[in-house]
Amino acid sequence: MAEETPGPADLELVNCSVTFLLLIILAVLLSLAGLLRQRQLLRAILAGEATDRCPDPYPLQRAAGAISVGALGFFFTLALRGWNTARAGDSPWALHLSHVNLWASLLVLAAAILRLWALDAARNTEEPSEEAELPA
Repeated sequence: MAEETPGPADLELVNCSVTFLLLIILAVLLSLAGLLRQRQLLRAILAGEATDRCPDPYPLQRAAGAISVGALGFFFTLALRGWNTARAGDSPWALHLSHVNLWASLLVLAAAILRLWALDAARNTEEPSEEAELPA
């Protein structure tokens, strides 16, 4: 099996990958900032202080989740492209590895989507009042 010579499209793909990896790093930093806000809020609650001056961690967490989903979606499409390329080739080992990579990318993307959904669901769920009856 002869390997193809890399071309400008390959360089562009690597450049895009670098960009999306940087976005994942940004998402991690936003998650850290959100966690630090959460810690500040928790410290205020434990100290019996007013929490109205504590910044809300949700916008940072939401942005981090959205960026993660987008970047992981890009890497899933790369895995899908690799799997399709391997299917057209004649190497069972390359096909097997691309299949594993495709599943790994899909599961990571699904986890990020579920985490973002849970964050939004938790934000949009109202706590029941003490008078409200819980379902049996």
